[in-house]
Amino acid sequence: MRLTLIPQKSHGFSLMELVVIIAILAVLSGIAIPIYLNHRQKGMIGSATGELKTLQRAIQDLGHDTGRWPGNIRAGDLNPSGTEYEDLSGAAMGLDSTDGNYPDWQGPYYTGPFTDPWGINYFIDIDYHLPDGREVPVVGSYGPNKCCKNSYDDDDIIVLLPAD
Repeated sequence: MRLTLIPQKSHGFSLMELVVIIAILAVLSGIAIPIYLNHRQKGMIGSATGELKTLQRAIQDLGHDTGRWPGNIRAGDLNPSGTEYEDLSGAAMGLDSTDGNYPDWQGPYYTGPFTDPWGINYFIDIDYHLPDGREVPVVGSYGPNKCCKNSYDDDDIIVLLPAD
């Protein structure tokens, strides 16, 4: 009687096949991750821009109702040079509540968020320096680099406030 061994079929991947699969996944990840991060950053910039436009309208409404902008500045007054507020929330700013210093206040005008997508407070600056040298009132975000008070750079996201 003669026994014949039947060869068994392999049920797994060889080491070489696993290495090739891992290499392919690494290449695809290397392509996809930067694209994802770029789109995410653009989305955050778009979100900040939209929130700033909403803040701009809220500040305009506050100015129309009370004649004042956040920080109890006379609406459209460009004289208080150096006036910048880093936190637009709270009663002293007049957007979400009032401390009694805003006559004819009919808010809340804006309830948040008061921070940009990078976690930094939105600001209002009465004499923001544009690249062409003009000083204009703006509401803004320091943008993706999160830097810096009174140090304006290319990634700041700003919306002009109309001077009355």
